[in-house]
Amino acid sequence: MQDTFKDIRSEMEEIGVLYRELRALYGDEIEIIYLDPRNTFSIIGYFLRHWKAGSIRFSECCKAVFFEVRRCSFFYNGQLLNPDKTWEKEKLLQKLEEVRH
Repeated sequence: MQDTFKDIRSEMEEIGVLYRELRALYGDEIEIIYLDPRNTFSIIGYFLRHWKAGSIRFSECCKAVFFEVRRCSFFYNGQLLNPDKTWEKEKLLQKLEEVRH
């Protein structure tokens, strides 16, 4: 049996560490959703939900769906947390704190 995610296994493990730390820090205050970049319907649904809730404008929704979603993209209420395409744990946690307050 071949490992389907062999090329990104280390990224997945690092993301798992970040998810566990977010859960430990925030508990039920935040909802963590993993969206597979290959699943277009779930991505569109996520952003439409945040648009309907008023978290983002429709233009931001479209921009995110067409230009910002990629492997290792992190969003909070529809807002991209890592536009510089890095996903270092400390930078993400700092940006999350900034947008939450």
